[in-house]
Amino acid sequence: LNGLPLVATKGTGETAKRIPHPVLELLKQPSSKTTGTTLEMQLIADLELSGNCYAVVLGKTQPESVLRLHPKRVRPVPSPDGQILQYIYTDGASITHYPADRVLHCRYPSWEEGPEGLLGTGAIESLANDLTAELELSKRAATAAKSGKPAAVASPANANMVWGQTQVKEFGENIRS
Repeated sequence: LNGLPLVATKGTGETAKRIPHPVLELLKQPSSKTTGTTLEMQLIADLELSGNCYAVVLGKTQPESVLRLHPKRVRPVPSPDGQILQYIYTDGASITHYPADRVLHCRYPSWEEGPEGLLGTGAIESLANDLTAELELSKRAATAAKSGKPAAVASPANANMVWGQTQVKEFGENIRS
């Protein structure tokens, strides 16, 4: 579908007529350094990975350019009724406040409550959780290996009892689970 041309129409159904509209030209060349295709692909990548994509519409009286805002640098600010009042964009050295009506925000659904519920959930969140868990496991294994001593020692309660292969295997399975 994204290969189809964008058109503006007035009316509905059989009475709809194509009309020229300045936003169509703006979407072909959203800024002096970005093509419409580049912006579209970047917004799709942002949405898929983070669950959110943002673009700010700039211009005094009418839209003159559309710029991508990196999702990690954007923070929506809720109003008392839970709607988005404004967006705060931080780019290292400066902080910019954009009113909600100047920011195009597409998002996936979210199960979060509170202000976090204003953000979508993307693929990167579950991937980041998996990678964090694997990293922690790797760190623990490295720490245990450096110590040079076992973390625990187990033996039968009765000194005269000898564990067989089955008991050792069951004990190992219980420790791992």
